[in-house]
Amino acid sequence: MLTEPAVYIHGHRLTNAQAMAVRVAHDGRLLGRVMDVPGMVETLLKFEEHLRVDGLGDDEHGRTMVALYTQSSRSVRELVANLNLDF
Repeated sequence: MLTEPAVYIHGHRLTNAQAMAVRVAHDGRLLGRVMDVPGMVETLLKFEEHLRVDGLGDDEHGRTMVALYTQSSRSVRELVANLNLDF
């Protein structure tokens, strides 16, 4: 299994599942990037909408991946919300 790049939000390291959701939402363009948090949250919201509307296939695997990506994406957004950052 490949290890996801380390992703930190204001000193909080994301889990591999959270980092994967962020990476996939950003089309894999994470390596060495510093992202603004509001832009990342907006991208995650768009990613969740894409998953809801388009899915990842009608089979069990696709539905499972949608559920897992959505769960991880939401947990990143919740982390940001709990940090009470001023944008």
